[in-house]
Amino acid sequence: MLGSLVHRDNAMPPDAEFSRARVLFIRQDRIGDVLVSTPLFAALRSAYPSLIMDMVVSTNNAGALAGLPMIGKSWVYTKRAISTIRMIRDIRRRHYDYVVDLMDNPSVTSTILCMLSGARWTIGLDKENGFTYDVRVPLLSRRDVHIVERLAEILRVFRVDPADMPETIVYEPSVEHRKSAAESLRKLGVHAKVKVGVNISAGSESRFWGVDQYRAFVTTLASEHPDWVSVLLAKPSHAARARQIAEGIPSAVQCPMVKEFDAFAAMVEHLDFLLTPDTSIVHLASAFRIPCVVLYVQSNPSLRIWDPYHTPHQAVITASNDLASIRHDDVHKAWGRLKAEVGIPAVARSARGFLPP
Repeated sequence: MLGSLVHRDNAMPPDAEFSRARVLFIRQDRIGDVLVSTPLFAALRSAYPSLIMDMVVSTNNAGALAGLPMIGKSWVYTKRAISTIRMIRDIRRRHYDYVVDLMDNPSVTSTILCMLSGARWTIGLDKENGFTYDVRVPLLSRRDVHIVERLAEILRVFRVDPADMPETIVYEPSVEHRKSAAESLRKLGVHAKVKVGVNISAGSESRFWGVDQYRAFVTTLASEHPDWVSVLLAKPSHAARARQIAEGIPSAVQCPMVKEFDAFAAMVEHLDFLLTPDTSIVHLASAFRIPCVVLYVQSNPSLRIWDPYHTPHQAVITASNDLASIRHDDVHKAWGRLKAEVGIPAVARSARGFLPP
């Protein structure tokens, strides 16, 4: 019904001008969703250095913008009526040429924002709310095509070849947070050691692998590589679990708790390997080329997992709704395959000279 009332079909001219256009991107979901959009942003910035790129984000993912200097102004969608009305008013005052909905699934919020933005043209992947777009971009297979490459099809609207975009996620922590991360690791005495990040936190309890399983992994790692260190990454509410996992294992340390996502990313940048459930850190691993073992819940095999883009990794997948069903033995085998693929580093990443001293 709504589609029949507001169906848009404002054709873009074949010679549309993009070099100084104003573009507003909509991505008001999670941090990982912003990160998988970054190769598209980088390709547009490379093709059109003067293009204005602004963004609507949410309270959940606004922190990711700290490492994305190509994005100019941002609006934070809060779900509160008054602030949303003010945000839409301010967006309309910017007189955007294009609004691009980056959502891979239909969203009522992005539909409304497209309708009320006042932009000359709206663009999005062709899905159930496609009626709100002037330009509907073919949605490639959710089973066979990586999310980064599905989004990259939007580049064709701007006469940019998706093959020209970066082969990894793009994220650069601030100099301040990089220096702080290096100093924190020195204080822990692990700056020069090979570091295996063990992230225990994700978005839901069903994606917690379990204290015993993580302890088994860290213990095995200590016996196989006594000179390496396990760096436990956890959100503040999981700090007690991290202490349980590290207890009695001298080579296991807890990563300092930080509030800002950019500060967390700067810590992750120092890792040599990573074990993690499926969460935003997977895409930081891609940005920093960190080999990783990723634990996935995949209850719907028709949807491709969001694996780390163009980054060495091993996926351990369960069809159940709980990562606790994954056996330690399966993770250990995946860890062995990953090491065989990438080799054993002779020098820790932090000590190779390409991170801040």
